[in-house]
This record gives sequence, structure tokens and C-alpha cells, in this order.
Amino acid sequence: MANKVKQLLNTTYNQEVKEEQVNLTDYQTDQGGMAILPYAEADVEISALMLPIIQEEVDVLALSKYFENAWYDAGRVEKGAVLYGQAMLDEPILLDLQTYASTEPLSLKDQLYIGLAYAAIGDTYKAKQMYHKVVEGRVTSYEEQAFIQADTEAMEYELTALAMVLASKTEQPEHEKFYTYIVTHTNKDVW
Repeated sequence: MANKVKQLLNTTYNQEVKEEQVNLTDYQTDQGGMAILPYAEADVEISALMLPIIQEEVDVLALSKYFENAWYDAGRVEKGAVLYGQAMLDEPILLDLQTYASTEPLSLKDQLYIGLAYAAIGDTYKAKQMYHKVVEGRVTSYEEQAFIQADTEAMEYELTALAMVLASKTEQPEHEKFYTYIVTHTNKDVW
């Protein structure tokens, strides 16, 4: 999309648009986590979700330490995202993952992150189990779209996006319907 806009500006208006270089280390905080803006605080979910894209360009040792500290932070609620981040960094998390996965009650979001963590360490059987546990009875499907039911529209988008990734990693047929739902509804102001 950005390349298309750049091309249109160059050809239609004879404006030269230079490619701006983004230094991802500017978005890595002193604690090691990633932030949405260079001056913002680190966020566990952003750090975990961006990891597949940014892993080659950031300090992964600092990021690993950030996830470790977040795991032992008693006030932290996004433990599933922490485990997913650690799994993406090939950290030895299997025992913590199994222990946390058996904790009740877990939020739907945590369960999806746990499924993603299992997928990241190669246990697709457990990842599929988590996927089916979350989506069973919670998916609304119509035509070529599907979404996870939640209390708010914003949470529906968030859960559907996570379910889409997990469905894709575990080769579930719904991943395309989730994707269609997300891209069809991106213009809504729910965040």
C-alpha cells in the first residue's frame, strides 16, 4: 500500500517521496520490551506479537530478559502473551506453559496465547486442543466471514485476530474466514 501511494505521488504529482528508514531499536525500551511509539512504555503483547517481524533487528537478549521479568511480575495479567514471546525466542518454557495452561480460570485471550506458544514450540496437538477449546460455541460465522464472540466489539476483533493466527498455524479451515472478517471491518473505530 505504501509503495502504491509512493508510486502515485511520484508519477501523478512529480513528487519524489523518499523511503523513511525506521530504526526498530528506537522502539525497544530500557527494560528490553517493545513499545508502540519510541517514547511509550514497553508492552508485553506488542513485544510478543511483533517478534516474528522484528527478531532480526532488535536486542533479543534484552527482550528475553523483559519477558522473564514480566513472567515473575505478580501484577501482570498477560501471562499467556509472555509465554508466547518466550516460545518465539526458543526459551525453555514447557513446564511453565503446561502449569499455566492448567490454571483455571484463564481468559480467552490467554488461552489463545497459550495455543500460540504451543504452536511456537512445535506442539501442534496441544495448540489445536487450545484452539478448539476457545472457539467451540463462540464462533459466529456468516457467508465468508467468522468472528469470536466477546463482550465488546474491540475484544471481538482482538480475539478474532489471535484466533486467525492460531488457526493458520494449526491449519484450521476457519483462518480464512477470520482473516476476511478482520480486513472487512478494519475501518471501524473500536480500538
